[in-house]
Amino acid sequence: SYLDFEVPQSFKIPNNAYFTITAFINTIDANPDNDTLSLTKCTDLDIEEDNCPILSLSQNIPNPAYSQTKVDYNVPESGTVVFTITNITGQILYQTSQEAIAGKNCIFLNIENLSAGIYFYTMLFNGQQITKKMTIKNNNHDTRLF
Repeated sequence: SYLDFEVPQSFKIPNNAYFTITAFINTIDANPDNDTLSLTKCTDLDIEEDNCPILSLSQNIPNPAYSQTKVDYNVPESGTVVFTITNITGQILYQTSQEAIAGKNCIFLNIENLSAGIYFYTMLFNGQQITKKMTIKNNNHDTRLF
């Protein structure tokens, strides 16, 4: 048999991390060895976000990108977010700002004027920054090997 139960209080689970939920069944029965249930999950699965987001920056989609790419991000409070794209030497090639609301947001970056290669995109919010790497490929020919 099984039991359905709800957790009486909420708790935060870090992004892209493993967590374990352990339930202890507080009953007296003939077999106390089966009174504990433990389940381990990874948060890269679809878990509903809480109402207190942290500052985070997702990987751009698609990656590699051709002419435009989408970047999801979270901010803990409303404010201005500055995005920059730099080359591997740190030269700023593109910069824009966006007003964000507390929680989940996204931005579409136009990259059609950038050559194929490796670039870095950075999000700056309230003095904190996060940087990720992206790859840009030329759209006019496919370089995959078959």
